Amino acid sequence: MPDHKKQYKDKVLTKAYEDFVNENREYLEKARNIFLKEKGLTFRDGTYLSPEYIWDWIFVKDAPEKYPNIFIGFQGYDLESPSVVKFIYLYYSFYDRLIAASDNGVLIVNRKETIPDMFYALGSIPIRGGAGAALRHQSLSVVPDNFEACGAGSAWAWKDNRIPFGAQVVPTGVHCYDTPNNALAVHRAGKVDIPIFYLDNPIGSGDAEWAINYRVKTLRRAAEEIARLNGATVDDERLRREIIIGNKVRKAVWRIYEVQAESDQPPFTAHEFETIIHAGHNWAGEPEAFQEVLEGIAVEAKDRQSHKVHGTVNHKNPVRIFVGGACTHFRPLIGHTSGAVPVGVEWFLVPSHGSLNEEGDPFRALVEGSPLKSLTVPLEEHADWIVDRIKESRAEGFIYGYKWGCNFASSAAHVITDVVKKKTGIPTLIMETDFIAKQANESGGGLTRVEAFIEILKQNKRQKGGAPEKRHIKKPNYNAAHAVVE
Repeated sequence: MPDHKKQYKDKVLTKAYEDFVNENREYLEKARNIFLKEKGLTFRDGTYLSPEYIWDWIFVKDAPEKYPNIFIGFQGYDLESPSVVKFIYLYYSFYDRLIAASDNGVLIVNRKETIPDMFYALGSIPIRGGAGAALRHQSLSVVPDNFEACGAGSAWAWKDNRIPFGAQVVPTGVHCYDTPNNALAVHRAGKVDIPIFYLDNPIGSGDAEWAINYRVKTLRRAAEEIARLNGATVDDERLRREIIIGNKVRKAVWRIYEVQAESDQPPFTAHEFETIIHAGHNWAGEPEAFQEVLEGIAVEAKDRQSHKVHGTVNHKNPVRIFVGGACTHFRPLIGHTSGAVPVGVEWFLVPSHGSLNEEGDPFRALVEGSPLKSLTVPLEEHADWIVDRIKESRAEGFIYGYKWGCNFASSAAHVITDVVKKKTGIPTLIMETDFIAKQANESGGGLTRVEAFIEILKQNKRQKGGAPEKRHIKKPNYNAAHAVVE
């Protein structure tokens, strides 16, 4: 039988790489000369990667052979930004580094919607579910076999032995995890059996003291089990140090959002912006290097504005879109030639909104600052958080997306969009997508609907004239030692 996956790689993906290089030779040479003057990356274990090594990995040796699919959309990156080039390396080399770490005995944890700080403190490497599935796509360099809702995506990567998970931590009792679907999917498949630890979130308990204490106890118990599996110990002081690093990463992600939201001409393309802030969930296995790169991107983004580099081509006044919904993105649908640009993505921003307490019980800090908090409040309160971001980013349209098979989001969609319409007055669009929000929508009905929606927003903009009036962005508290997510 023909090897369809190999044929797809050879005919479609490799061609995408070759076309990108051939069409951008002068630009790539200019970007390379800029990048080689910068310093490289230093990892936790002291490993130093030179700029030459990083550039060759992306454009000459490894990525073109292993992951040619990443070059579909590469025109959306500003390669004259050295920090963006470093980000590309960290993001797309993560799978290789993950496998090497696993081979050296490091525990890989599928952490779902929990904050990563704890897992690094336990000597393990965490991966949030959606990113796990994305890594699987990279390792295959082809369209995945399974397109279920996001919770199942990482499970199939796990079942197929593409990612060597050694444990899984699954929250229960919250909107998005009314059933721990990814855990059940794998065990239902019957091929892989690894330890699973459930984090119970009593429904409707909110911030009641007994509920916080209960969650702290549950989280600490899971940490002790993961430490045992990894041959480590639970060290509160080490966890506090990881929280301090994590706070810096969260602040850097939020600053990138602010640059995009504050700008009359947002500097990031849809592909670039969503990829960068989405990666804020995982940190590519190297928190300090990731922090440095994100901080650099925020600084260099300001330079783009002064040089009139921006996120849309030939559109000096693009329509501004805020994207809502858990685990959704629209980078394949809001291209840099569309005349539209995302100025915020709800689920990529939630985990970076504010700091965790850097003093006291670090497990209590993790519970009080958990991104799951937004999924335990009443839906209208959740929608109000989105409304605040829409207003401060001056979004002119709102797209709420959800994955096929996600019962929570399909029910929540109308509630949230109703609140947004009532409190902002901007047009809204509800989109159901497949798991990767690309192949099933980019050339079909999904793309058509988004294009029509963008045209409505453009017409509204022409009638109103000019860019929306600037609004003050209420900055989360990143400075106080006792800060928690608002």
